[in-house]
Amino acid sequence: MVLRLNVVFGGDGGDGGDCDGPPTGSDCGDGGVAGDGGAGGDGQPGGAGGPGGDGGAGAIGSAGGAGGAGEGGAIYNAGTLEIADCTFEGNEAFGGFGGLAAVGSDGGDGGSGGDGGAGDTTGGAGGNGGRGGDAGTGGRGGAGGAGRGGAIHNAAGGSVTLTRTVFMTNIATGGDAGDGGDGGLFCGVGGDGGAPGDPLNATGGNAGNGGNGGAGGMGGDGGDALGGAIYNAGQLSPDATVAFANNQVIGGLNGDPDCLLGAGPCPGFGTVGCTAGTAGAGGASGDGGTTGADGPAGASPTTGGADVGPSS
Repeated sequence: MVLRLNVVFGGDGGDGGDCDGPPTGSDCGDGGVAGDGGAGGDGQPGGAGGPGGDGGAGAIGSAGGAGGAGEGGAIYNAGTLEIADCTFEGNEAFGGFGGLAAVGSDGGDGGSGGDGGAGDTTGGAGGNGGRGGDAGTGGRGGAGGAGRGGAIHNAAGGSVTLTRTVFMTNIATGGDAGDGGDGGLFCGVGGDGGAPGDPLNATGGNAGNGGNGGAGGMGGDGGDALGGAIYNAGQLSPDATVAFANNQVIGGLNGDPDCLLGAGPCPGFGTVGCTAGTAGAGGASGDGGTTGADGPAGASPTTGGADVGPSS
């Protein structure tokens, strides 16, 4: 008997869900805009304006789902199997692709400081503007699924006996991982800092600092590849007449933002850190927020033995 060019695919992981709830489909999950500070009272001297509230932080992007395992390109065995006088050639087991992560939501703007109160001779100071909220980080890309057993997957509790059988050019391939999501929708910014309140015969308040841009999400890990010919988790009994030739294991690629390099599936936005919010205008300006950092790459893909894995 010859079993040739049979293929099994693990299912692809789902992409991280985009926020589509209130207030609208485009800005849900964003941090709330802070309230403005109250005006100072008209006493003697005038009261200081209240500080603006800090903007809310954006929501973190949801992670991509893991790809499913592809197990046994020609045969999946969970019982008792005896094979004699057979050839397994060119069979393949592919793990599924990891899902893309969703982007993080934008940070809310800080509130403006309240105006200083009017006094008979001395007005109150303007209130400080609130800090902008940080943008949410992108989600982590889904891990690639494992490829187990290019020709045969012998599950736990299964038993396979092999006699006068040849395994050649069978391949187990781990699935490529999904990319991490951007921080902030389409590289949206952290919230702007609130403007300071106006003084009356006194000094102005400080502008609020801008919120940080969201950091990119981590790419997923590439799927394992185990057993180019046979993946064995049960009882395997090959005799001396069994031969292996040119079987392969290929680990899945990690999620990667740079499609031009050809490293990873690259179907999404990648892991770019996004722009910081700006400082509020007027008064003594606060500092702008920092740009979010790129998410780290996923761990290196791993592979099992060339012919039989993980154990014989």
